[in-house]
Amino acid sequence: MAVRSWPSPGTLWFMFPTANLSIESLEVTKNALGFLSLRENKLYTVKNNALADKLLDYPLESQQGWLWRQGISGRGKNQMHIFNPISGHQIRLPTMDFRVFSILLSSDPCCNNDYSVVAIHYSGNPRCDRMSFYKAGGGDDTENTWTGTTAPLDQYNYADIICRNDKVFGLTEIRTLHVWDFSSASTKVVINPRKFIDRLPRRSYYKMYLVESLGEIYVVQQIVGSRNISTTGFTVSKFDYSKSKWIQIQTLPVGRAIVTKMDDSVCVSIQDFPELEENSIYFQESRFFGVYNLKEKKVRAYKYQEWGIKGQRPTLVIRNPR
Repeated sequence: MAVRSWPSPGTLWFMFPTANLSIESLEVTKNALGFLSLRENKLYTVKNNALADKLLDYPLESQQGWLWRQGISGRGKNQMHIFNPISGHQIRLPTMDFRVFSILLSSDPCCNNDYSVVAIHYSGNPRCDRMSFYKAGGGDDTENTWTGTTAPLDQYNYADIICRNDKVFGLTEIRTLHVWDFSSASTKVVINPRKFIDRLPRRSYYKMYLVESLGEIYVVQQIVGSRNISTTGFTVSKFDYSKSKWIQIQTLPVGRAIVTKMDDSVCVSIQDFPELEENSIYFQESRFFGVYNLKEKKVRAYKYQEWGIKGQRPTLVIRNPR
């Protein structure tokens, strides 16, 4: 996956098969991956037919800028790899007895060799999903094994789960916060029983995302109108550890913006990502890329067609700053 040159790290990308380009160009390789830099508004391509074909059928979700896949090892166990679609770097993870349906990364393995991986997987009981944790020592460290949790996950209905600094945070649909601490030999589960209460517009529903920034935990609520099924606004609440409660905030920390994603929402510095606006929340919908400014309280929508992209919504990839 050699590319002549990429922009400096700290960039938002749309990743999509070049077959979904609506603008014909002799310079664009067919059946390849297209990467559109939102900072430069420039297209890069990488030859990867298998991944391009997958993106024709459905969009993928990235974790810290990485994707993952699984297969069967020579011993009949489930073998997983994480790979960076931009750099081409691939890392093999330890095998597992059960099939995995979600992977979480604590940090970008390109930036930090001491990263952690969380796998949410089946446990043999179809009604009982579980979570396992892996601490990497850097590179292809397959000698280490997975550490599993003791409590089944489907005792609760989780809206979002993230992994940061050897801890896993889970937000339930009833808005309680669960914390698994994998930094010690024994895994602990800390449950915050208090809910945060807010008032949503009538005939609306919401999606919820967990976000970590500078050691603080936030929950972002995306408010969606029931009639047009389109985002109408956002609210942000911060977890107050001293009072063990959620507190709604009106502005983000100075110089920060939030990018919501299905599997890995992030709060980033606009110095690292100058294409983003301060105090704003970015999100994807099926036909457009949106931004909501918490001060203006307005949604601005940019259709993918404005970038010459048709078909499935592109995969949003965040290339982290080094």
